[in-house]
Amino acid sequence: MRKTFVLGIVLLTATLFAFAGAKARTLDLSIWQPTSVAGVQLKVGEYQVKVNAEDTVATFYRDGSEVVKVAVHSQP
Repeated sequence: MRKTFVLGIVLLTATLFAFAGAKARTLDLSIWQPTSVAGVQLKVGEYQVKVNAEDTVATFYRDGSEVVKVAVHSQP
């Protein structure tokens, strides 16, 4: 339940950034328990999420290395 909530918040934030009019945005994210994003297990720690509105993609980075890319889209 908590993992779903965290992922939901991340995707909602990413979606808002993606459609806020800017081409790309970055946000810092702290994960306190292992969480799955697009089938990839994210470990506890600090991440950066870069959202590219043109490509509608959010990319998760940890320590400068790409961890996972996910598609983002607007939800009614």
